[in-house]
Amino acid sequence: MIQHGKLWRLYGGTSIRPWHKVECITRREAEEKAAQLHESGGHWERDALKIALTDHYHSPKIDLSIMNTIAACPKCKNFGAQKLNSLLEPITRQHPFELLVGDYLSMPTGKGRYHTLGLFLDAFFATCMGN
Repeated sequence: MIQHGKLWRLYGGTSIRPWHKVECITRREAEEKAAQLHESGGHWERDALKIALTDHYHSPKIDLSIMNTIAACPKCKNFGAQKLNSLLEPITRQHPFELLVGDYLSMPTGKGRYHTLGLFLDAFFATCMGN
C-alpha cells in the first residue's frame, strides 16, 4: 500500500504482530536504522535488533543488514571475536518444538519412592514470552 508517499507492507488475518502495517525501507536504510538502534540501545545483539526493526519496518534481507551493522561496529569489535560472535549468533526459533531444553531436579522422596523430576522447556515459547 502506498500512503503519504511511503510504501507500507500490510499484515492481515491473525497476525501476532502488534502493528498491522509496517513501513518498507531499502537495505541501506535498514542498516542505518539498525546502527542507530544498536548504538542507542546499548549494543544489542542480533535478535533484539531484529525484533525492534521488524516491529516498524520491512526490508529485504533484514538479517544480513543487521549482521553487517553489528560486524562493522567499532565498539563491539574492540571486545574481541568471542563477543562479536555471541552478538551475531541467532537464538530465534521459527517453530514450536524446534528446540527443547531439559534438566533434572532432585526432590525429597515421595510416594512410590520417586525423587527425580524432569523439567523440559520449549525454547520457542520461552523466547516469545520473554520479550
